[in-house]
Amino acid sequence: LKYSIDRFYAIFDVLRPLGLGTILVARHGDTIVSANVLVRSDEIVHDVQLSHDHAYQHMRPTDAVMFGSIQWAMAQGCHTFDFMASPKGDDNLGRFKAKWLADDIPAATYIVTYSPLRARLWNLALRASGTRLGVWAVGVLRRVR
Repeated sequence: LKYSIDRFYAIFDVLRPLGLGTILVARHGDTIVSANVLVRSDEIVHDVQLSHDHAYQHMRPTDAVMFGSIQWAMAQGCHTFDFMASPKGDDNLGRFKAKWLADDIPAATYIVTYSPLRARLWNLALRASGTRLGVWAVGVLRRVR
């Protein structure tokens, strides 16, 4: 997977108890070959992070996880499935979304950085939280709070 499985577990530990979303996974034997993070807000499900292991791409695990994701959104009574924005020029992702009948709606993101140092530190912390040590540290910080 592009992101470590520990990152998915850390997100799951926050989302699931609060009823804010779920994570779906596809397995081949004991190996997780695809995962998707879904976050719910009102009647919208946001597809936050879909990832797969390229070695298993021939088995189409992202299609299986996407089908399950849409079923989950419907079971939640949601009326909109938000595929989220795509980077410009990512034609493969665009074709994947089109296959699932996603509307291509232009979106703009504006980022205002008031403190460049704080922004760099935040980005480093986000990257670190996806590692085994980072997941452990976040768990410790949550228990201390």
